Order: sequence, then C-alpha cells, then structure tokens
Amino acid sequence: MKKLAVLAAAAALAMPAAASAQVVITAGSAPAVSALNDFKTQLAGLGLTQMSTNATLDLDAGNWAITYYLLGSESGFNDTFTAPDVNFTETTGYSPWGESFIGVSSLVGWAGGSLGPILNFSSVGGAPASLGNTGFGVFLSAAQAGSETTNSTFYFGYDDQITNPDDDNHDDLIIKAVVSPIPEPSTWGLMILGFGALGMAMRGSRRRETSIGKINFA
Repeated sequence: MKKLAVLAAAAALAMPAAASAQVVITAGSAPAVSALNDFKTQLAGLGLTQMSTNATLDLDAGNWAITYYLLGSESGFNDTFTAPDVNFTETTGYSPWGESFIGVSSLVGWAGGSLGPILNFSSVGGAPASLGNTGFGVFLSAAQAGSETTNSTFYFGYDDQITNPDDDNHDDLIIKAVVSPIPEPSTWGLMILGFGALGMAMRGSRRRETSIGKINFA
C-alpha cells in the first residue's frame, strides 16, 4: 500500500508542466517611439524603442489568463481600457510610471486567433481604439519591428486624440499584458490526489516510527 501511495504521488508530481503561453506578434512598419511620449525613456529601459499601429497579436487555442498592469498614463480625459472581466478607467489625468495591477481576463476555451476583438480603449474626450486602429499602438523592441516573434508578455498604448499632432504619442494609457496557461481540471485533480497519497504514506511512516520507539514495561 505504501509503495502504491508513493508511486501515485510521484506520478502526479512528475507530470509535465503546462506549456507556456506564447503570443505571436507580427509587426509591419514600426517607427521609433514618439519623442512626445512622456514615457519614452522608461519604455526604452524595457527595450521597447519602436511602436506599431498595424501589429497583430495572435494566441493559440487553449485556456489562458491574461493579467494586465498599468505602466503609466498621460491624459486629461477619463480613458478606459476594457477586456473580458476587466473594465479600468484612469481618472487622475496623470499616472506616473510604475507597474499597477488592473485585472485578469480568463479565456477558458479560447478558440485561438487574434486578441484584437477583446482589447479595447475608449475615452470621454477622444476616439475609441482597438487593435489595428491608429489609436492603438503596440510597443516593440528593435528586433521585433518588421518581423514575427513570440512572447508571453506584450505592451500596448492608447492615443485618445490621434488627429491632434501634439498628442500623437500613444501614452494616454500604457499597459503591460502577461499571458499564462490555466491548468486543466484533470491536472489539478491528479496533483491533489498525489499530494494526498504522499501525506498518507508519511503519516503511516510516522506511526511506525512512534511504535518502534515505545518500551513496554509490563
């Protein structure tokens, strides 16, 4: 029985981890981040020196979680970012650079394809934007510009007044997104079974050690 318990635990714990999520980022022309972008220096510190308004973001089919963080905001309007399970509005007019949690999209049963339809910006004083619109910019490294790359993290920004030459900078909302796999229910079940079996084996071992250590004075 002990051997079976240990084997069950070992089998569960030895299961291969779920594959890491990879977003396929395809970028055409990607000029340098605008000098008018208030966070140009901070973006460069992340290796993001280019920006594309025609990039595509594609995610394979599966169960995924996308975690969003606000990195900075320079907008005089109440700009809003929406995604599944997420509705965030920046109301202060200016948020200094720094990673701040926004929310998580749970994409269970994601059929695969473009993330464009689920990532959207809007503003009380400007035009809405989604992936593929000029108001939606994807920040890239020089190596990513003009090529197809894969990554589990991507960065994008919103320009709420794209027709204003003094505001064409995509820094009204800058967001970091991190994609990670959601384990299948069967995976969790096997892991719980394995830990339970391991616990039973350890308890049995402790009982035997205790009984051996007892001395009978009868």
